[in-house]
Amino acid sequence: MAQDIQPKIVVVEALTDSKSLSMVFEDTERKIAQLRLSEEHFDAMLELVHTLPKLVPVIKQIENIMDFAKDVWGDERTFEAIVEGVNDVVPVKKGAEIIEETKEHFKANEDMAPISLLNIKEERLSVD
Repeated sequence: MAQDIQPKIVVVEALTDSKSLSMVFEDTERKIAQLRLSEEHFDAMLELVHTLPKLVPVIKQIENIMDFAKDVWGDERTFEAIVEGVNDVVPVKKGAEIIEETKEHFKANEDMAPISLLNIKEERLSVD
Protein backbone atom coordinates (compact mmCIF):
# COMPACT_ATOMS: atom_id res chain seq x y z
CA MET A 1 0.00 0.00 0.00
CA ALA A 2 2.86 2.36 0.78
CA GLN A 3 4.24 1.68 -2.69
CA ASP A 4 0.94 2.81 -4.29
CA ILE A 5 1.06 6.17 -2.50
CA GLN A 6 4.67 7.01 -3.38
CA PRO A 7 4.22 7.41 -7.20
CA LYS A 8 1.17 9.62 -6.62
CA ILE A 9 3.15 11.88 -4.30
CA VAL A 10 5.93 12.22 -6.90
CA VAL A 11 3.38 13.23 -9.57
CA VAL A 12 1.77 15.81 -7.27
CA GLU A 13 5.18 17.21 -6.35
CA ALA A 14 6.14 17.47 -10.02
CA LEU A 15 2.91 19.29 -10.90
CA THR A 16 3.18 21.76 -8.03
CA ASP A 17 6.76 22.61 -8.92
CA SER A 18 6.42 25.91 -10.81
CA LYS A 19 9.42 25.22 -13.04
CA SER A 20 7.93 21.91 -14.18
CA LEU A 21 4.53 23.49 -14.77
CA SER A 22 6.11 26.33 -16.72
CA MET A 23 7.99 23.86 -18.94
CA VAL A 24 4.81 21.87 -19.58
CA PHE A 25 2.81 25.00 -20.47
CA GLU A 26 5.57 26.39 -22.71
CA ASP A 27 5.85 23.09 -24.55
CA THR A 28 2.07 22.91 -24.95
CA GLU A 29 1.89 26.51 -26.20
CA ARG A 30 4.68 25.83 -28.70
CA LYS A 31 2.88 22.76 -30.03
CA ILE A 32 -0.43 24.61 -30.31
CA ALA A 33 1.23 27.49 -32.15
CA GLN A 34 2.60 25.04 -34.71
CA LEU A 35 -0.87 23.65 -35.43
CA ARG A 36 -2.11 26.75 -37.31
CA LEU A 37 -5.74 26.01 -36.56
CA SER A 38 -8.44 28.00 -38.32
CA GLU A 39 -12.11 28.52 -37.64
CA GLU A 40 -12.79 25.64 -40.02
CA HIS A 41 -10.75 23.32 -37.77
CA PHE A 42 -12.69 24.35 -34.67
CA ASP A 43 -16.00 23.91 -36.48
CA ALA A 44 -14.91 20.43 -37.54
CA MET A 45 -13.85 19.57 -33.98
CA LEU A 46 -17.23 20.69 -32.64
CA GLU A 47 -19.02 18.67 -35.29
CA LEU A 48 -16.91 15.65 -34.41
CA VAL A 49 -17.74 16.06 -30.72
CA HIS A 50 -21.45 16.20 -31.59
CA THR A 51 -21.22 12.98 -33.62
CA LEU A 52 -19.30 11.03 -30.94
CA PRO A 53 -22.46 9.44 -29.47
CA LYS A 54 -23.12 7.88 -32.88
CA LEU A 55 -19.48 7.06 -33.61
CA VAL A 56 -18.61 5.30 -30.37
CA PRO A 57 -20.93 2.28 -30.89
CA VAL A 58 -19.68 1.92 -34.48
CA ILE A 59 -16.06 2.08 -33.35
CA LYS A 60 -16.76 -0.53 -30.67
CA GLN A 61 -18.24 -2.85 -33.32
CA ILE A 62 -15.20 -2.32 -35.54
CA GLU A 63 -12.97 -3.10 -32.59
CA ASN A 64 -14.91 -6.33 -31.95
CA ILE A 65 -14.55 -7.32 -35.61
CA MET A 66 -10.82 -6.59 -35.50
CA ASP A 67 -10.41 -8.68 -32.35
CA PHE A 68 -12.33 -11.54 -33.98
CA ALA A 69 -10.20 -11.28 -37.14
CA LYS A 70 -7.00 -11.34 -35.07
CA ASP A 71 -8.21 -14.41 -33.20
CA VAL A 72 -9.16 -16.21 -36.42
CA TRP A 73 -5.95 -15.19 -38.18
CA GLY A 74 -3.93 -16.36 -35.18
CA ASP A 75 -5.63 -19.76 -34.99
CA GLU A 76 -4.24 -21.81 -37.87
CA ARG A 77 -6.95 -24.49 -37.80
CA THR A 78 -9.78 -21.97 -37.88
CA PHE A 79 -8.11 -20.01 -40.69
CA GLU A 80 -7.61 -23.18 -42.76
CA ALA A 81 -11.25 -24.16 -42.23
CA ILE A 82 -12.39 -20.74 -43.47
CA VAL A 83 -10.13 -20.97 -46.53
CA GLU A 84 -11.51 -24.43 -47.32
CA GLY A 85 -15.06 -23.15 -46.92
CA VAL A 86 -14.39 -20.27 -49.28
CA ASN A 87 -12.77 -22.62 -51.80
CA ASP A 88 -15.89 -24.78 -51.72
CA VAL A 89 -18.07 -21.81 -52.61
CA VAL A 90 -15.65 -19.92 -54.85
CA PRO A 91 -12.98 -22.11 -56.41
CA VAL A 92 -10.15 -19.62 -55.88
CA LYS A 93 -7.40 -22.03 -56.87
CA LYS A 94 -9.15 -22.95 -60.12
CA GLY A 95 -9.72 -19.25 -60.89
CA ALA A 96 -6.04 -18.49 -60.29
CA GLU A 97 -5.06 -21.36 -62.61
CA ILE A 98 -7.36 -20.05 -65.36
CA ILE A 99 -5.93 -16.54 -65.03
CA GLU A 100 -2.38 -17.88 -65.19
CA GLU A 101 -3.18 -20.00 -68.26
CA THR A 102 -4.78 -16.99 -69.96
CA LYS A 103 -1.75 -14.82 -69.24
CA GLU A 104 0.57 -17.50 -70.63
CA HIS A 105 -1.62 -17.91 -73.73
CA PHE A 106 -1.59 -14.18 -74.50
CA LYS A 107 2.12 -13.93 -73.79
CA ALA A 108 2.84 -16.82 -76.19
CA ASN A 109 0.59 -15.35 -78.89
CA GLU A 110 1.54 -11.73 -78.37
CA ASP A 111 3.59 -11.41 -81.56
CA MET A 112 0.96 -13.15 -83.68
CA ALA A 113 -1.65 -10.35 -83.54
CA PRO A 114 -2.84 -9.64 -87.14
CA ILE A 115 -3.40 -5.89 -86.65
CA SER A 116 -1.99 -3.49 -84.13
CA LEU A 117 -3.20 -0.02 -83.32
CA LEU A 118 0.12 1.38 -84.47
CA ASN A 119 -0.37 -0.13 -87.96
CA ILE A 120 -3.90 1.27 -88.21
CA LYS A 121 -2.70 4.75 -87.32
CA GLU A 122 0.11 4.54 -89.89
CA GLU A 123 -2.33 3.56 -92.63
CA ARG A 124 -4.69 6.42 -91.80
CA LEU A 125 -1.82 8.89 -91.81
CA SER A 126 -0.61 7.76 -95.22
CA VAL A 127 -4.12 8.03 -96.77
CA ASP A 128 -4.54 11.67 -95.75
